[in-house]
Amino acid sequence: MENLTRNKIKKICRKIGFFPQRQSGQNFLYKKNIIKEIVNPARLTNKDVVLEIGPGLGFMTEEIADQAERVIAIELDKRLSLYLSGKFKGKKNIEIINQDIFKVDLDKYFKDLEYILISNLPYNITSLVLRNFLSQKPRPKKIILTIQKEVAERILAVPGKMSLLSVITQFYSDPALKKKIGPENFWPSPKIESTVIIFENIGQKDHKVDEEKFLRLVKTGFSAKRKKLSNNLKNGLEIPPEISEKNLEKLGLRPDLRAQDLSLQNWVDLSKNLFDDFV
Repeated sequence: MENLTRNKIKKICRKIGFFPQRQSGQNFLYKKNIIKEIVNPARLTNKDVVLEIGPGLGFMTEEIADQAERVIAIELDKRLSLYLSGKFKGKKNIEIINQDIFKVDLDKYFKDLEYILISNLPYNITSLVLRNFLSQKPRPKKIILTIQKEVAERILAVPGKMSLLSVITQFYSDPALKKKIGPENFWPSPKIESTVIIFENIGQKDHKVDEEKFLRLVKTGFSAKRKKLSNNLKNGLEIPPEISEKNLEKLGLRPDLRAQDLSLQNWVDLSKNLFDDFV
């Protein structure tokens, strides 16, 4: 991968008639050393298959392809897709697909837990990507994402600051912070800081709980953030508050807690007890 400058990137964009749109999350990460620091934690081998979402101008794609057996890069923008197809013409281990990632038939390309997802994601699709790729097959065995710093903080939250996103990501994986990236490493420079976060042990966490009931409970619990958990469960699942509060007390928790106050394990325990007791 050659060393790049903002001027070189601007020249490429002018040549293909493309200008990045901030609202679409088109901020190109171009610093070679930063790209290596994102890809290296994946510990890729020449037997790995990698999915990249939103390859942009292909800077990270190139780094991944040097280490992995195969890269399948999904690019929504047709102009970028055409550029990438020309750029990587002759590279047999890179496949460019011009499509919406949420409409791609992933079963056609991957088997469950046999591929790795690496992406500098458009920030507006982060939550949806995580929910889909963590909970639905074919799931990757590992995910490495460059995302908005505030979203990373929500994912890694502790009781008192938990959210639906943090509970779901921690239920399906072990997320960990890898690196913070300043806006100066992108063009155009975003107005926010970015963070590299890795998700491991995907699909290997056995909480011994009914997954469908668990998700239903958690989504209902977070349905009204300011209300007590017992009130949300009453409104969403028609569980009498006294039943919810009795189960919270059984777990050593205060009956007036809100959803953000519970840990992942609290939710797992509550799901087991509450549904056995009432539903």
